[in-house]
Amino acid sequence: MKRNLGLVLALLAVAFGSIVATPTVALAHDEIVSTSPAADSTVAPGEIKVSVTFNEPVMNVGDGQGLEIQVTAPDGTATLLPCPSADGDTLWSAFDAATTGTYVVDWRSVSSDGHANSNTFKFEVADGAAAAEAPDAPMPCAKTLGSGVGATQTPMPASATGETPAATDSSSGSKLDPIVGLGIGMGLLVVLSLIGALVAEAQKRRRASKAALKALKAEIEANPDMLRGL
Repeated sequence: MKRNLGLVLALLAVAFGSIVATPTVALAHDEIVSTSPAADSTVAPGEIKVSVTFNEPVMNVGDGQGLEIQVTAPDGTATLLPCPSADGDTLWSAFDAATTGTYVVDWRSVSSDGHANSNTFKFEVADGAAAAEAPDAPMPCAKTLGSGVGATQTPMPASATGETPAATDSSSGSKLDPIVGLGIGMGLLVVLSLIGALVAEAQKRRRASKAALKALKAEIEANPDMLRGL
């Protein structure tokens, strides 16, 4: 019994370890390396490259699904760039920052492991400042929200906060990925199965002990002389 119990406890420990380890791996996600323009920097007016560079490749989904960049101008006009490019580890698009003032960039991406990520950064546009990085290609189908063009895409809400790129966790990061749920479910199934087996073994031994005592009692009642030699 001690040997069986030790084996069961060891298997339980392994199962529990797999449950604890699985979310840690599955919830790991990409981190921001840099943005363009840099967060809280000041650049000259003109057409600029708006980008976010990560420490791992961006998932290049068909039709740019899950990839969004929205720029809110100083006057509050929000412009959604509906077809940003996933260039390796960089999500980028182009925007004409013609007006001086504060611009807010809201972005959303999907990393190569399927983890969704989003955040916000700000930059200033001022006359006389250094020119920002120019786009590598013509601006890809930018549009102004509310213009009726491409209304099938839902824009991200513009953020009024100036979070820095270092804060990369989003609300979607708190959701368990499907692989995490599968790992937890399988781990719990193993644990419950082992507990059931342990309980069944204990009940089996208890029934055997009761049967043995009952048989001994019946034998004593049938042959009372057995107790005289004790």
